Amino acid sequence: SNFYSRYISLRDDNIIDAVEHYILCDFLINSYSKLEKSTVTTSDVIHGDLHFGNIIFDATCNKTKLVDPRGSWGFGTLHTEGNALYDLAKLYQSVIGKYCHISTDTFPSDNENIIYDMIEKSIDNNLLQCYAPSDVIIAKRYAICLLASAIPLHSDNEKRQHIMKNTAIDLIKSGKY
Repeated sequence: SNFYSRYISLRDDNIIDAVEHYILCDFLINSYSKLEKSTVTTSDVIHGDLHFGNIIFDATCNKTKLVDPRGSWGFGTLHTEGNALYDLAKLYQSVIGKYCHISTDTFPSDNENIIYDMIEKSIDNNLLQCYAPSDVIIAKRYAICLLASAIPLHSDNEKRQHIMKNTAIDLIKSGKY
């Protein structure tokens, strides 16, 4: 419902036309329905804000560290209750939605897009060891919903809002999710 209420606030901003609204709204409602049917249950341990900006890789010891749990810059805790699909969706928002690039007004190069595809496949392969294929798709749909619901959060930059909207619609129209 948080997605929808944030998204619906855009109807007054001239960012989304009637056709785009139908595409996004239908996708949001459909995705919520699928999320409700997911077999993934509430977890005691979720990060809450798992995106590329909160992942640090230390090549010297080949370790990955997560920072900023729950978006509180170190004052949060990983022991917060929530659905693991939310963490996965936030991660996929960085991968398939390229959110970090969009939010910094940069665009991935062709080589970076190839890397994004490789990262998506790697995450998929790892997740499929623990989750049903339908739950991986739900996480990706959820990521698209996160991208669409982030549009009003970037009201200071109309160009960025249009890029987010167009990226979300392109992902929906791809039929992969």
